Amino acid sequence: MLRLFGGVLILGGGMLLRGTLLSASRRELQTQYELCEALMLLEKEITFTLTPLPKLLLRKDFGTCAGAFFTAVSGELCLGKTLAQSWFDCAQALSLPPRIKERFARLGANRGGDETGVRRTLQLMAEELSGSIGTQERAQRERERLTTVLCLSASLMLVLVLL
Repeated sequence: MLRLFGGVLILGGGMLLRGTLLSASRRELQTQYELCEALMLLEKEITFTLTPLPKLLLRKDFGTCAGAFFTAVSGELCLGKTLAQSWFDCAQALSLPPRIKERFARLGANRGGDETGVRRTLQLMAEELSGSIGTQERAQRERERLTTVLCLSASLMLVLVLL
């Protein structure tokens, strides 16, 4: 009975390790989803209501990660920083793949000017994130499958060695 309990604990530990290993990539994917939706929402709001971007950033209906990002940008704007600098600084804290994070941070510098320029930049950022989401989803499925096999087989091997 004790061996069975130990085996179950080892297998449970292997599955917990699997979840821990995959949590970072899941968080990156979730952040990309939220930012893409938020950018499309901002673009639509600018188109239909002509509300200034700094005022739109104060909205509370964004996702968790996107909401925290836009709140941080708004906070830095209130401290007197420029939109480009605030965007760049806050983008560094996002949970994104390095290549996407760099492009996302740099595109914030292009967000000045008239309504058309701001809308075009928001659309470009949303398209970039959408492309990255598709690529990362395909890689995520393969990563989850391999990680599951690795953790489960290592746990089973440990159980067999200890029995």
